[in-house]
Amino acid sequence: MIYQGKGTLSLKDSLFLNLTLITNNYLIYASFTLFLCFIIFMIFMGDYTVNRQIVLSILIFLFIFSSFILAEALSLIKSVKKFPKSIGYRVFIMDKDGLQIIQPSNDGTKFFSWNEFEGLINRKKFWLLRLNNQQIKAIPHAAFKENEVQEINHFFSEKIRILN
Repeated sequence: MIYQGKGTLSLKDSLFLNLTLITNNYLIYASFTLFLCFIIFMIFMGDYTVNRQIVLSILIFLFIFSSFILAEALSLIKSVKKFPKSIGYRVFIMDKDGLQIIQPSNDGTKFFSWNEFEGLINRKKFWLLRLNNQQIKAIPHAAFKENEVQEINHFFSEKIRILN
């Protein structure tokens, strides 16, 4: 059976997916933020009460950590605006051999065999096919007809390990 669909990923979905792929960066940001909070705590908060130290440390951590996350989101938005074709229109072809993704705007074609994929995550609006920890291919459900979505779910369950 061959499934062919055409669709695009919205900017919101693309940003969400890209921000969730960089979880290792969040650990680095959190550890660096904790280090900065410790330095600020040692230098400036020695004379404060314990309650005030705790509240100020939490506020400082939240401010610095959210600044890192905001900077990451802004850099993703900037890159998407610079390269709008990165989330543009695509044709998805799935058959027994693998997945082919065609980007008509630049005549780019990528083929992935089923054994390259480590797993599948099925969400409400799209399938996430994980190649490795840093590369995930998103296929929107809207690219296919409603009756095909259930068939494709069954097809994926035969080809790829389902992740939660």
